[in-house]
Amino acid sequence: MSTGYKFLQVAVLALSLFLPFEICWGEEALEMINVTSLPGQAPNVEVLHAKPAVKLDWPSTFVFTSLLGQYCTATAIGPRVILTAAHCISDDIPAKIKAESSDTTLTCNRHPANQADFSLCVVMDALARPKRGFEKINNDKELFTIDDELLLLGYGCTTTNNQHDLGTLYGGTAKIIALPSEEKPYIRTEGGAAVCFGDSGGGAYRYLDEGKNVRRLVGVNARGNIATKSSLAATATDRFLNWAVVWAQQKSVDICGMSPGAVGCRQ
Repeated sequence: MSTGYKFLQVAVLALSLFLPFEICWGEEALEMINVTSLPGQAPNVEVLHAKPAVKLDWPSTFVFTSLLGQYCTATAIGPRVILTAAHCISDDIPAKIKAESSDTTLTCNRHPANQADFSLCVVMDALARPKRGFEKINNDKELFTIDDELLLLGYGCTTTNNQHDLGTLYGGTAKIIALPSEEKPYIRTEGGAAVCFGDSGGGAYRYLDEGKNVRRLVGVNARGNIATKSSLAATATDRFLNWAVVWAQQKSVDICGMSPGAVGCRQ
């Protein structure tokens, strides 16, 4: 490999950390890279094949911002635990969410594996319990199959000119076309809703009842082609669960859907 080519690779990687847009890499160009500066607001516009969600139904979903200005979507999965995507934050870089009309500071750790797009963050002061409780992660590898429908949730981009609207939460459904494995720990969806800029780190949900009262967070929005396809980092994998168990013990926190003693969780 030539010195010039190596320099080009380094330059492109460095540039991707600072430019105010996302670059797609990897398999089928499905990978989300953070936006590092906040564009103008674009209220009341539609995210990719989705519609505005009722925020009261999703009190544990937040806009997540790092000290570097990177932003994503994140979910409270316990009174002191926030889950987002690994590519949304660097280790030891402070981050925050806006909860209860004020900024809440977080300390985050990325999953150490390259193919595991998870970050878990500790909230110093416990969050107020939502009416129905914090979201539960899925730890059941048999909970869904091909053609099942998932709800993708996030503070994403519009269908018109890729403007951002951090004031509105959107949700939309998509069908599963591929299941995760330990080698490739992603749920793949196609058609319907598609993750976009700002949706990274948001939750993907499977409803367990017809009334849509019982749900599980089955994956974290990780990759997309900004059109029709999405890849979601699956929680019900040994890669995530084994790491999360050790992390929770080290931080002395409980995770809903995983820790036996977790309190304040949804049914």
